[in-house]
Amino acid sequence: MLAGFDGHHIEVALAGSRLASQLDASFAHLLGRQDDSLPIALRLSLEEHESYVELRDSASRSVAGSDAYVLHSLRLWMIDAWAAARPHLLWLHASAAACGDGALVVAGPSAVGKSTLATELVARGWTFLCDDAAPIDVERGLVLPLPFAPARRACGGPHAIDARDVDVDEWPKSTVSLPASQVARAPAPLRAIVLPTYDAHSDRPPALEPLTALSAAHALLTRCARGDADAVRATRIFDLARRVRCHQLVYGPETRRAAELLDDELTNSDPAVRRARQQIDPAGSRRRRRAQGVARTEP
Repeated sequence: MLAGFDGHHIEVALAGSRLASQLDASFAHLLGRQDDSLPIALRLSLEEHESYVELRDSASRSVAGSDAYVLHSLRLWMIDAWAAARPHLLWLHASAAACGDGALVVAGPSAVGKSTLATELVARGWTFLCDDAAPIDVERGLVLPLPFAPARRACGGPHAIDARDVDVDEWPKSTVSLPASQVARAPAPLRAIVLPTYDAHSDRPPALEPLTALSAAHALLTRCARGDADAVRATRIFDLARRVRCHQLVYGPETRRAAELLDDELTNSDPAVRRARQQIDPAGSRRRRRAQGVARTEP
């Protein structure tokens, strides 16, 4: 199979059949037609064994382990290859979704619910942009689509987990299948960045607080930037934090309420997004205004 991003392609060869359906699901929106004339940035091979899988690349790297571990490594190697091919972009550990003419990036370390929040936004009518890695053109203010299928962790109600020492990062993930109509094919203007903090035992409503440019830049640089930190990346991140609204989101298992809060924040604070959203769903816009206690005369 051939996966592409911004003109750069990666070839993945599979020896075996056990992982075929998982690969198809994960790369469904990245796959291109097989064409010998296309330049290949990296060649990867997966070899299935009875109790493990081995991943190799054209640079003689290799890793072996469980299906889940190797598939995760495969995704990281692909992201690293594309990041190396497009060094002018800022690559954040983040998910992203777009609504109308604006994109929201949810950035943070593992196990804070980036994929979950992105898929909840898609369920509210947003368009999916990327998962695991968000490539951002800081100069143009754009988020580029890199639509690996999102994989979200299962979680229950506020007190579904009794043991306080349970590591959320160890919760199992499942791939979310999205229709092509809800997956972005073009870059979207970046309107806001959210840095979430997840508390599996919280029963409080989600809260969204603005961050200063300095606080946001520090968090993005220390917790969200992919690759080794350097002066160029730090400059890009600080420039981004000065240009774009940044917030901290604190939330618990009520992920739908958190997504609703993010939806309202971007929709109501950005006039361009608000107009586009009203054209798509005028009834939904009226419902949100009533929920916020704003008097309107219904037609």
